[in-house]
Amino acid sequence: MKSSKEVLKYHTRKSIFKSNESVDKCKREISKIVVFIRISERILKVLKYYFQKNRFT
Repeated sequence: MKSSKEVLKYHTRKSIFKSNESVDKCKREISKIVVFIRISERILKVLKYYFQKNRFT
């Protein structure tokens, strides 16, 4: 049988691994969101420029 200390160690490692895994997932999701926001900003800039240009012609 394993001692309670070993069992605790195992569960701690397991939970640390799981939390690291979820942090990685979050980082991926956040990076997707950031990329989406940057693309949206570029599109908005282009649209703004386009509308300003058309307003004066």
